[in-house]
Amino acid sequence: MWFVLKTVEDGAQMPVFLALSRKLEKSNGQYFREFAVHEVVEKCQDSAACEKLYEESRKAVSVDLAA
Repeated sequence: MWFVLKTVEDGAQMPVFLALSRKLEKSNGQYFREFAVHEVVEKCQDSAACEKLYEESRKAVSVDLAA
């Protein structure tokens, strides 16, 4: 729940840092948390679980991409 407790300014720091930092010009596809690279949790690398989450999310918000 820490992300809910951030101010607008605190929440904006990370995307601004990632967009403007010269140190990260060659970085691509990495997961950042609190201004540092972190490993993605194993469950997030499970493509079957990701597909199921995607489909369930589409159902939850009633999105039909075939239309």
